[in-house]
Amino acid sequence: LIIALALLPRPAAAAAARQDLELAPRPLTSELAWDDGQRTNSYFGGEAGPFATTFIAPFRCKILTYRFYWYSYNGADTPIHCYLFGDDGSGTPTHESEFDITGSSGGVDDAWFDVDISAAGIILEEGELFHPGWDFGVGGPFWGLYVDDAKGGGSCWTTGFSGDWIDIWADTYTHMMRVVVRAVP
Repeated sequence: LIIALALLPRPAAAAAARQDLELAPRPLTSELAWDDGQRTNSYFGGEAGPFATTFIAPFRCKILTYRFYWYSYNGADTPIHCYLFGDDGSGTPTHESEFDITGSSGGVDDAWFDVDISAAGIILEEGELFHPGWDFGVGGPFWGLYVDDAKGGGSCWTTGFSGDWIDIWADTYTHMMRVVVRAVP
């Protein structure tokens, strides 16, 4: 009996090992992206939305920012409505959104712009599938979102004018849309 007790891990050592695992360093913030930062093509934003892409939470985190790579040949400051769609269980967005936050492109052209989403207070669990979405609210022939070659992931969801979600470019392109998250306990 004494020998068996000597071979068992000491409670203090086991607790310290658990604590070391729980305190493993994670980045304070991370940018989730499918694109490599090099635009391949673009599409007219128009009124055929909403649009969405799909990500998986890499750890328990709070959504801070949506980031878009934008073109605007006329320098128009375009409103953008941001959403967070759930998943229907098959990898497709639902039609219900957790929020509707309006941001602005600021008139940028061939550049990234951010929309602060943090006030929505959305916490994602590690491994959770989520679909950040957006629409532009107005039509116009001189602005839209860039796309990049799909390199092992990404998606280009839209409801078009039918109301049903379709991945318009499947494995060809991915929206140049990113999500900035912060790790939370």
